[in-house]
Amino acid sequence: VKYGKELDINANGPEIGKEKIEELLEKLKGLRNGDFLVLAGSVPPSLPDDLYSKILEMLEGKGVNVVVDTTGNQLLNVLKYKPFLIKPNHHELSEIFGEEMDTTEKITVYAKKLKEMGAKNVLVSRGGDGALLIDEYGKVYPKDAVKGKLISSVGCGDSMVAGFIAGYIKSRDYGEALKLSVASSAATAFSSELAKANEIYEMYKKAVDVVLNGYEVGSKQQPFYTYLSFYVKVMNNYDIKNGERTTAHKAYTQEALFYAEIAEKNFPTVLHFIKFR
Repeated sequence: VKYGKELDINANGPEIGKEKIEELLEKLKGLRNGDFLVLAGSVPPSLPDDLYSKILEMLEGKGVNVVVDTTGNQLLNVLKYKPFLIKPNHHELSEIFGEEMDTTEKITVYAKKLKEMGAKNVLVSRGGDGALLIDEYGKVYPKDAVKGKLISSVGCGDSMVAGFIAGYIKSRDYGEALKLSVASSAATAFSSELAKANEIYEMYKKAVDVVLNGYEVGSKQQPFYTYLSFYVKVMNNYDIKNGERTTAHKAYTQEALFYAEIAEKNFPTVLHFIKFR
């Protein structure tokens, strides 16, 4: 319910019979290489505690990108199957390791531990402090939250997961996926319901403290020309694995042009950085 004070009601969930579980598993067998599957929330009491683990075990080796958004043992038990993404929040991270996650440094340390335990990518949501991503290559992406008036946090975590998946499918770049992820979460937080596409886009435009290839640039202390020039440096690099430009560089090009439109009104002298492209 999104009105006035936030009220969080967690029901036990419905009774689900064995035949329905078998029906679900049979449908999941149809997933193919490159598909995405999201397993979110706690498992209802009528289902076995290891259901998520059984699903990942069944899909192992099929190339399905499984995203797991749960906590406790249900999260820890799936790590050996190397899920594509897990998304604990900082409170859940604290519960898992018994440490207060009160600094970015601590969150980074313990998020890396979850990656070492098997997760391919670890995205930690931090409420009003944004999010932090450890990608499959071990790069750290801190991301500040978009500022605005909080209406409700209900659905923000789900929106963050959806934004990350959408951003990754579109760009195949983790930095871009994180940016859309944070924008989606913020748009829902500032909305009376789940955010709509135009609301997410507005939040996306406000997220000017961009993270590129593990380096945070474009902070409030830096002028436009600093991160515009950084964009060009990134775009001029080649993928070190195969010597070819990747779709990620194309995504950066599009985003750089967006910032060029902003710069045209504020810092017209720096547009030559983009025009060389």
